[in-house]
Amino acid sequence: MGQKKKVFISFALATNTPYLIMDEPTNGLDIIGKSQFRKIVSSSMTDDKTMIISTHQVRDIDQLLDHLIIINESKVLIHHSIAELCNKLQCVQSNDPQLLARAIYAQPSLQGNQLLLPNPEGKDTPLQLELLFGAVLTQQEKVAACLRGEQEA
Repeated sequence: MGQKKKVFISFALATNTPYLIMDEPTNGLDIIGKSQFRKIVSSSMTDDKTMIISTHQVRDIDQLLDHLIIINESKVLIHHSIAELCNKLQCVQSNDPQLLARAIYAQPSLQGNQLLLPNPEGKDTPLQLELLFGAVLTQQEKVAACLRGEQEA
C-alpha cells in the first residue's frame, strides 16, 4: 500500500494544481515514507497553492501547517492560523502546581504534565497539536475564551 500511495501523492503534486485535498496521506507509509512525504510536500508549497490535509496522524504533518481547522461531529471547533494559536496558547511540560492550576488542559506524561496554558506574554513556544486537540475536545469553552483574549481561561 505504501508504494501505491507514494505514486498517487507524487502524481497529485506533479499536476501542479492550485488546490489539493489529501485524506490521510501518511496512512500506510513507513517512517522513511512519512519523512519523504513531508519533504516533498514542503518543497512543493507556494503562496498560490492550497493543500487541505485531513489526518489523525498530526505528528506526521505538524511542521507543514500554517492554518488549522479542527472539526468534530460536523462542527468547526478551531479555525485559526498556527501563528495566532502560538501567540495565544503556550505548551509546556511541568509539574509546577501553580502552572497546573492555570492550565487550560493537562495531560500526564512520563516526564511530567504536558500543559496548555494561556500565553499573555506571547512567548514563542512550539504548538503541540495532540495537546491542543485534547484541550479542544474536553475544554472547548476555556480554549475559546483564551483565543478571544480572555486570559482567565
